This record gives sequence, structure tokens and C-alpha cells, in this order.
Amino acid sequence: MSSPFNRTQSKGRRRYLRSNLTKSERLLWRKIRNRNLNGLKFRRQYSVLSYVIDFYCPEYKLAIEIIGDVHGYANRKRSDSVRDRKIESPGIKILTFTNQQIQDEMDGVLQYILSNLPLTPSFIRRGTRDRGQL
Repeated sequence: MSSPFNRTQSKGRRRYLRSNLTKSERLLWRKIRNRNLNGLKFRRQYSVLSYVIDFYCPEYKLAIEIIGDVHGYANRKRSDSVRDRKIESPGIKILTFTNQQIQDEMDGVLQYILSNLPLTPSFIRRGTRDRGQL
């Protein structure tokens, strides 16, 4: 069975999305890139199954999605719910923020991300160690 992560078929789409970040994505990326948030490694425009998520921390299997106005419509909410269930199937936790929250409440968003990390990194939960760290 092939890996559900960063499939070759979505490479062009991920590349396009990385080079065309929204204003809110750029603002959050500046805060979390290069291990700026408590040493956590985040990737941007990371794919899981056939979906591309905005930001992903593989160490904690944590996805961050930023939603804009398009997500407010009822039919879009239903499809987002299906999408979220599929992304969560390999054990990923999704945190969702609005554009407004990112632009107006950045400190609160960052604190919320940190407060919603699983208690242990995914490599410890699997029973293996990463680079000798516990």
C-alpha cells in the first residue's frame, strides 16, 4: 500500500499553492517556519491522501487549516467535514482557524496550537526514537 503523504500526483498543485500563499497563510508561515514555534518543524502545503493541507507538523501529526469566506457556505461545510474525516483517518489532528483569527489574534492562535499538541510526539507513540531524542 502506498503512503498517504505527499503523493506524486499532487506535487504540481502543492508547488503552485506554496508559491501563491494567501495573506493569512503568509502571516502564519512567518511565525511557524524554521522551527520558530517551540522548535516544531512545520511543512506548508503538505498532502494527505488527495488533499493538500495548509501546514503540517509531522512530529505530532498536527495539521493546521486556514479557512476563508468560501468555506462559509453550507455545501462547502459538508465537503470540508468529509475531507477532515479522511485526513484524520491516519491519526492526524486538524486545527482550523479563520483568516480573521490569523490577522487579528496571532498570539492567541499560536498559544492554541501549542496547547493542542498531543502529549507525546508520534515517533514515541510508535515505539521508535528519532535522532536519539525522547
